[in-house]
Amino acid sequence: MKVYGLEGLCVTSFDLSPIISFGIDFKSVEALLRNLGDIPDVETLQWKYRESTIEDLRKWVYIINSGVGPSEESIFMPYYYILFASPESFLGESPGILASKINLILG
Repeated sequence: MKVYGLEGLCVTSFDLSPIISFGIDFKSVEALLRNLGDIPDVETLQWKYRESTIEDLRKWVYIINSGVGPSEESIFMPYYYILFASPESFLGESPGILASKINLILG
């Protein structure tokens, strides 16, 4: 999906702590999230995007609530998928498609 501007993907825990990433290192993930400002509340199986920066480069950050994850004492803790894209990117419905495919693996 790099032709559409997708630069990296990270699977995080419910508190947005990186678990695994592809195309981007953990340090960069943390910097982009830190520069995001307020983290939006994302409903199950939905996504929101915001602009962030890293080393003075603008990036689109898509936050997807996976709807899957562990439960502990009846408290559900979903995984989040974080997509990082160039500002000129057009991902359209790609965040939802990627989330569905990753959910098949994690769910």
